[in-house]
Amino acid sequence: MTLHSMNTAPRKLFHETPFLTPETRWTASKLPNSERQWMVNNLLHRYEMFDAGWKLLADAHRPVNGGDVGKGSFGALYGDPRGGKTAICEAYMAKYAPSVDEDGEVYPMVYIAATAGMTPSTLTDEIYYQTGSRAQAAKVPQHIRNRNALDRLIMHRTELVIIDDAQYLLFDRRKDEVPKFNSFIRSLIEAKSFAVVLVGEPKIRKWVFSLPEMSGRNYFEEFVGQFDGSEDGRERFQLLMGGIDDLLPFAETSNLGEPDMADEMYAYSDGYLGRVMVVIRRACWTAINEGHRYIRPETLRDACMRSPWKENQRTFFNFGAA
Repeated sequence: MTLHSMNTAPRKLFHETPFLTPETRWTASKLPNSERQWMVNNLLHRYEMFDAGWKLLADAHRPVNGGDVGKGSFGALYGDPRGGKTAICEAYMAKYAPSVDEDGEVYPMVYIAATAGMTPSTLTDEIYYQTGSRAQAAKVPQHIRNRNALDRLIMHRTELVIIDDAQYLLFDRRKDEVPKFNSFIRSLIEAKSFAVVLVGEPKIRKWVFSLPEMSGRNYFEEFVGQFDGSEDGRERFQLLMGGIDDLLPFAETSNLGEPDMADEMYAYSDGYLGRVMVVIRRACWTAINEGHRYIRPETLRDACMRSPWKENQRTFFNFGAA
């Protein structure tokens, strides 16, 4: 592959093609910095837990290959924060971009990122935003807002609704808000016009199991967590690091899949992929800006220091330091 052909080929949604030879690595390292930045930002390496989360979304959305939408299907993707759940959702949704046909606009995927400050009103507004419209009028009663949002999903032929960080809607809320969120989520499932997947922390299961009519109605789940500290978990983490390294646009490997490097990254991240990617991206920017042929250990050390996630964090990647 020539530098010209790599630089002018149509850009894909994600960067998934590894650089496995000195020639392809050198070519990648000579791309414009903006292209290399895009590769790092949109890096996608499929691994065991990624595939499990992807399969849950696919089974909810279209349970039979070549078949119809799983209308009324209700699934949940659980995991601790920074475990990679949102990245899985983004990768899956990217396959089904909005489009326009003779019958109007189509929004096959609707993604809602729940927040602690979201209200029943702003939840329905978000559905409007995600289907290309402004929010409903402020004085519209909530039950009408719910009906309008549901009708809008049906009108735009939505196939899958994902509510990420759903725990923010179901726990630690005002007493009058939780029943409204309950009612709306149930109405989405009971509409049987599209699939619904809740994404978030494991405690969402408490909500599901507190409603037998929900958990007993075509419900299924998958857990996506960090790589545990067992020998098998550490080996799988090391393989993941090597796979990520092969996708980085540098002239040489950064040895991220070597045991000592992978062990340091595991110690920093506790096996959470989200934390790993924060550090790797920050280290990539430095390495690109400074013209390095690979990510140096000291660059990773500085990136870890600049991205602490707990008190009294030790120094990582301190290889060869006095």
